[in-house]
Amino acid sequence: RFGLTSIPNRFGIVHTVGKQAAEIYKAHEKNLVRSRGDKDLAKVVPFPGTKDGENPWLGPEFDLVDNEGFFMDYDGSRSRVVHQWDRFRDKIQPWLKTSGLVDP
Repeated sequence: RFGLTSIPNRFGIVHTVGKQAAEIYKAHEKNLVRSRGDKDLAKVVPFPGTKDGENPWLGPEFDLVDNEGFFMDYDGSRSRVVHQWDRFRDKIQPWLKTSGLVDP
């Protein structure tokens, strides 16, 4: 009607990661409640498939980041614009700082 075209996520210029990020973080909290009885540990315990202080900061099973921790589009190229990355909460902050993407 207006000549607009919808582009699927991770195919266009903007990669909106918010929903996936929130689901991943909530699942991480649930797993820590189940295994250790404390969801607040999600702030300090690395995501499954990763080790603290190593890249990538998010495990390969999520198929969201490359081996250096950058978000990827479906074709494997790096996402140019990542929207709602903050839904990963504090888990992404150390990587952002060491990658030079935010001020220290």
